[in-house]
Amino acid sequence: MKELFTVEEVAKVLDVHTRTVRRYIKEEKLGASKVGGQWRVDKENLKKFMNNEEVVEQFQKKQDDIILGLMEGKSNDNVTIHTIVDFKVENEDEIEKLCGRVCNTINNVESGNIKFQYTYKAETGIARFVFKGDSKNISMVVSLFEEYEK
Repeated sequence: MKELFTVEEVAKVLDVHTRTVRRYIKEEKLGASKVGGQWRVDKENLKKFMNNEEVVEQFQKKQDDIILGLMEGKSNDNVTIHTIVDFKVENEDEIEKLCGRVCNTINNVESGNIKFQYTYKAETGIARFVFKGDSKNISMVVSLFEEYEK
């Protein structure tokens, strides 16, 4: 059975508004189908979308803007932690598994706020995660990477 995501879940993963996800669907940039009158995106279509060169460049720019904002001290919160994690993977299955764990952890955050951006460059095998949030939640997410340290 295919794993299906709602527009809201895709928006959270991509850190965009739900209208943006619906626009991607309307423009046929993101494959989706209607289930019970609601759009659903399967895992393969989401993966294909996230590996599209145009989309990768768009998210890279957004990631660069976050980093630039970090360096310039731009934040509306009293305390915000920004963390960049570069992660070398052996294959796409490994990064897919890790991304699933990151998404599940973020989706289960009880309080506070955490956002992340993610890019993967197959030619180098490097996945870059940029996290923004409060210290408790950032610590929880970053701890996922500890088991991969050698």
